[in-house]
Amino acid sequence: MTDVLCVDVAVQEDLMLYDQLARGVVALSGQGRRLLILLGSGEAEERRLETAGHVPVRREGALERITPPVESSMKESVRTLSNRLTDEGAFAVGMMATDRNIAVQAEDGLRISAQRASQLWTGPGVVPVLGSLVGNGTGGAVDVHPLALAVALEPHLGSPARIILLLKHAVGPRADLTDGKNTVSKEKLMEEGLFAPGLSLPADGISWYVGSPLEASRGQVVQVR
Repeated sequence: MTDVLCVDVAVQEDLMLYDQLARGVVALSGQGRRLLILLGSGEAEERRLETAGHVPVRREGALERITPPVESSMKESVRTLSNRLTDEGAFAVGMMATDRNIAVQAEDGLRISAQRASQLWTGPGVVPVLGSLVGNGTGGAVDVHPLALAVALEPHLGSPARIILLLKHAVGPRADLTDGKNTVSKEKLMEEGLFAPGLSLPADGISWYVGSPLEASRGQVVQVR
């Protein structure tokens, strides 16, 4: 079983994210879970756009404009998270989805190289940290939300996968969201404003979960219905 942890702009606002995520990843690795972390664009990339005089605009949770400084910033964010995880005892390897054309945005949606997706894990216990910039087919890059990338990657990972969108706040203990069950509706999550602005949610029939980094490490994530 593979746990795919999606880290988007909303959860990156949490100053304790890296600490919690590092502890969670080490705990999950210790349980024998195979992990993949998808890191989306965040405030650091928005600031790069503002510095260049551009207004950051998000569509479906992803930045519409990607410039070379934004791409460099995302690579640095991936390196920072990978180094932090490795310091905490999880052997993390950072890369971008543009590397070796793992993912390319086409007119009909995201196209995934099955062979390259299966090669994300370079050894036992390795935790890939994949930045969610994908190729545009002409040498450029396009920002996609980590959740959208996870859904596209899932059929090509070589084992059943549990897609988890990380949230800033715990969901499981809130009976008003879960009605005492281990599921939560998309509508209630949207009402709470827990998603990135304009996020396009997976289609019905696609299994995915939400939870805080701590909930993920404890296996207490909640399935979205």
